[in-house]
Amino acid sequence: MSEIPPEIIEHIVDELVDDRESLVACLSVSRAFHSRVRYYLFQTVHLETNSDFYQFISLCDISPVIPGLVQSLKIFSRRTAVPHLPPLPNVTSLHIGGHLHDEWQTNFPLTTCLTLEELVFPTAQSFRSWICAYPCLTSLSVMSVVIYQLTSVGPYALAQGPPLEFLSIAYVSESLYDVFLGSTSKAISRFALHGIRRIRHTTMFPYDAAGIHEILAVTRETLRELDMKALGTCSTKSWISHRCQQ
Repeated sequence: MSEIPPEIIEHIVDELVDDRESLVACLSVSRAFHSRVRYYLFQTVHLETNSDFYQFISLCDISPVIPGLVQSLKIFSRRTAVPHLPPLPNVTSLHIGGHLHDEWQTNFPLTTCLTLEELVFPTAQSFRSWICAYPCLTSLSVMSVVIYQLTSVGPYALAQGPPLEFLSIAYVSESLYDVFLGSTSKAISRFALHGIRRIRHTTMFPYDAAGIHEILAVTRETLRELDMKALGTCSTKSWISHRCQQ
């Protein structure tokens, strides 16, 4: 099996890219398949339970090349404490949900695409500081995100933010819009809106319509594409209300 030309092995594995079970089976066929199979198996990693974390960490210990293969990482944590991940230097797409952990602010400096889902930030400054931790960020999606307090005090009050080109907003608290807009009378206080070319927005509450109207007004010179959806009130409202009352 080891005598099969590398290009044939690559072709075989490439044909199985959408069949994870077959890719895993290839690992037991021959070592010649390992490199290409690992490349596909670990391009995208989804961690949710503690078991997921420990299993992934164990695999990284066994095969030190794995951390460098991960390009897309989704972490959905319901716990305030999770196992520490090894450095994943090539992650460019990051999806975080449930709980925030400080190490995730520093472990993925090359992230260009960030999704934040079902998260609570104590202040506007904490949200801005988190986003500023990803200097290469060009795409940001926020879904079911709550910000408790708005304050202009702190080192990020006048932060310009990363060079976002795409912004998606859905099911957020009213204060989220103010975090991006800053003081509407002072353009210098606007956050991460200076290069926006595409916006995707879901309108559910009256404040959504008002908030996106103001964002569109300040991004009109750079905006090239707008995708808007209007929804009726649903269970997401109760989630936001619950998190705001905690």
